[in-house]
Amino acid sequence: DEEVKGLAKEVADRVEESMEEARKQLQTARTEVEEHHKIAKEERRWIADWIAPVERSTKESKEALEAISSRLTQLAESVTSTSADIGQLRGEIGRVDAFVRPRFHECEVKLEEARASLRAVEVASG
Repeated sequence: DEEVKGLAKEVADRVEESMEEARKQLQTARTEVEEHHKIAKEERRWIADWIAPVERSTKESKEALEAISSRLTQLAESVTSTSADIGQLRGEIGRVDAFVRPRFHECEVKLEEARASLRAVEVASG
């Protein structure tokens, strides 16, 4: 009976020691988990702090590119319109030239005739 009590006490002591060791290991694990959680939280904060300006910069760059694209579209439309205007002006200049050139040539011929007459008058009047 005494021997059984002794064995039971020894078993109870070992169980108590095992439970105490398990408690220590559990507390160590909790501490490690809390530390890892704290580190992960800091890393998430650091990543968020790093990403925020990149996202802002990306958004600003996208907006700037959209503005540039819009302005280039406007310029292309303006160039197309100006090109059409230039084509129309060239046509008008061609028509004016076709009308004026023969008359200008006639004026040159008449001017030359007038000069010849003037020289003849100057020679005759001596």
